Amino acid sequence: MKGKFNLLKVKLKEWHQNHTSNFLSIISSLKECISLLDCKGEDAALLDLEVEELHALSNDLHSLS
Repeated sequence: MKGKFNLLKVKLKEWHQNHTSNFLSIISSLKECISLLDCKGEDAALLDLEVEELHALSNDLHSLS
């Protein structure tokens, strides 16, 4: 039983490291995409698909912060 818990602990550490190591780059990428869509929206009206993407990106960024 102790061996199983140790294996689980190792797997959880690996998972945590994989999902948090690039956390800042994910946030930067989301901000960049939002900025591009905002700039495009200032020049011309956004398509419905672009508006939906902007909302999804904003929600993703909000959930990460």
